[in-house]
Amino acid sequence: MNEFLQTKKMQLKCLAPIHIGSGNKLSKNEYIFAKSKGIIYLLQQNKWLQFLQNFNPANGKKGALSESKAQIKDFAALAQALGHKSKDYLQEYKKYIIRNAGNGKPLPLYQWCIDNDIKMTDAASCALAQTYIKSDKNDLNDMMPFMRQADGSIYIPGSSIKGAIRTALLYKQVKTAPQYKSWQRSLQQIRPSAKKDFDNLAKEIERAVFYKYRGFTDKGRCVTDARADIMRGLRIGDACVNGAVKTQVYRKCDISLYKDKQGEAVKKLPLYRECVPIDTSFSFAMTVEKQFMQACGVNSIEDVLQIMADYTAEIVSLEKEVFNAYGQYWNGRENMANIIIGGGSGFLTKTIIYSLLPRMEAVNVVKNYLDYKFKKHKHNILDRQVSPRTLKVAGDINNMYHIGLGLIE
Repeated sequence: MNEFLQTKKMQLKCLAPIHIGSGNKLSKNEYIFAKSKGIIYLLQQNKWLQFLQNFNPANGKKGALSESKAQIKDFAALAQALGHKSKDYLQEYKKYIIRNAGNGKPLPLYQWCIDNDIKMTDAASCALAQTYIKSDKNDLNDMMPFMRQADGSIYIPGSSIKGAIRTALLYKQVKTAPQYKSWQRSLQQIRPSAKKDFDNLAKEIERAVFYKYRGFTDKGRCVTDARADIMRGLRIGDACVNGAVKTQVYRKCDISLYKDKQGEAVKKLPLYRECVPIDTSFSFAMTVEKQFMQACGVNSIEDVLQIMADYTAEIVSLEKEVFNAYGQYWNGRENMANIIIGGGSGFLTKTIIYSLLPRMEAVNVVKNYLDYKFKKHKHNILDRQVSPRTLKVAGDINNMYHIGLGLIE
């Protein structure tokens, strides 16, 4: 290993479905869902609009004079038979979008295509991807696509992996920081409505944990701003998928500790995520620059992996303890995980409150804040063992899956 740098090619294996969102939420007029086959066509908008601009049913079998024995009865039929467009499909599509925007029950784009003689083979030629759904096919609503490159291939940005590592490192470092007791007292004293105080405490903790590098000076003094961030010494490349992969769409579901009036603990939400399935693998490069990272006890990539594994094990252990009645979501793969990444992985993976306080004190802080923000959810009354009181999973019509678990090696 180089004295200052260590670089290795890494592999991320999906132990559960993983979703890395592109930042878009697609409505029913932005994707085509062929219910009978369970296929969703994720449209590449420039190709789709170009197709509509040039589309002419007369070029197909249905409108061609040489293959149709139907009598020509009007101008539209004559125009189709002669190979001319009888209407502007791009304008029709714009009208369709406007109508849907003001409609409580929008017409699915699939039905619009059928009504306008657009075949699914044509739609497929305009799609970034065809993905499959086994969920409630009559209840597909908003859908969040996976992150993609310009050519349509899926990938995981290095920033997503680095963000997950940063959370794990922060979770560990606060427990051994000299300011630990002071941070505890500050957190306990913040009123639920004082969002600014929460933000200020979070910034104070991040600066104390990460702004430790003293190699830069400004007017003779060591800098204490973002230039001193030790995470500059961790570089993560974008993770490219290994081989071909068919993504799948899973419905967002919450498993609650408390059943609803119908006796159901599983709440199915009208949001679907495009996920890479279990056993998909990605490759990327990781570099640790020792002069930066050693300030937090990291001298190698192996140290990074160990910190991630410890953090993941603690989060999984907490979830398993609280949701032990739902054994079907714990199949042993969670014990192999050393990263929790992506959308839908749950509140516990996005906070360090549970590392700052004993669990029941942390529960009180979180549920008081959530009750202030979302009073109708009754967090103060119902959140007892953990807050929020839900396990985030992804489901189809046959199975439910824990989401976001991976193994980096």
